[in-house]
Amino acid sequence: MHLVKLVVLGAPGVGKTSLIQQFLDNHFSKLHKTTTMSPNDNCFTFTVILNGTLYEVKILDMPLINYFPSNTLYEWTDYRGYALRRANGYLLIFDLTSPGLYSILPQ
Repeated sequence: MHLVKLVVLGAPGVGKTSLIQQFLDNHFSKLHKTTTMSPNDNCFTFTVILNGTLYEVKILDMPLINYFPSNTLYEWTDYRGYALRRANGYLLIFDLTSPGLYSILPQ
């Protein structure tokens, strides 16, 4: 079985967990609950067969991180960066209606 790791990143309150639940369970929750680093709350696993190959897909719902770990030292000193460098893909979720977004966009 092949393992595929997908990390979901984004600002707090943009709906990362709700979008993952919509994808997996066909249920979208509008209630905001802050994501923690608890393994039971933020790791979703399922299997899929694609072109005759069995894949185990792990979706990691990340809490807020201040920076992407540029080396393994940062990865071990800040637990929130754990497993980011070993991901197969990243999904960035953002809210276009967020006032803070426009302060970082070029004018």
